[in-house]
Amino acid sequence: MTRVMVENPERKLKPDMLANMHITDPQHKVMVVPESAVVRELNQDYVFTVISDNHFQRVPVELDKEVATLRPVLKGLTIDQRIVTAGAFHLDSERKLAELE
Repeated sequence: MTRVMVENPERKLKPDMLANMHITDPQHKVMVVPESAVVRELNQDYVFTVISDNHFQRVPVELDKEVATLRPVLKGLTIDQRIVTAGAFHLDSERKLAELE
């Protein structure tokens, strides 16, 4: 079941009316990251990219709303970058501890 808002200026549609619809949307590819890869600080989303073994860089990203535990990437990453998908929270905690020392 889907609920849809439609214009009804002539008042031909009445409450509880049902309709059959065919929705078409051209398929398009979108880069996504898992929600587990995202860390948030001061209203900004970040992911950690892999620079080399045991070396990571925190990168600011602009993400869209979550869809099935995935976040579409709007800005900040390219397709060839490897990211940390599990343990990002731990990496961020270690980064913060290092800043305090």
